Amino acid sequence: MNVQVLTKDSVTVSVDAVVYYRVSNATVSVANVENAHHSTRLLAQTTLRNILGTKDLHEILGDRETISGSMQVIHVHNRFSFFSMVDVVHPHS
Repeated sequence: MNVQVLTKDSVTVSVDAVVYYRVSNATVSVANVENAHHSTRLLAQTTLRNILGTKDLHEILGDRETISGSMQVIHVHNRFSFFSMVDVVHPHS
């Protein structure tokens, strides 16, 4: 997925990320959510924007592994099994 994020220092970056997830309770997933895949994707995008929006561009570029790790910890009780930021593209001057 590709997400546009506004950083703490007001720089818009494009983030490519991969989310792997496993539904732990299929019945609840089908009964409570109209489109579980779409909902999981939106949750991942929102969480990514929330975390990256609190960081400066240099923090994002330097701490990709740490940020990916924090995403995994945050959503251990939701559906995310693994989250990885693949690439961060900053705008050209």
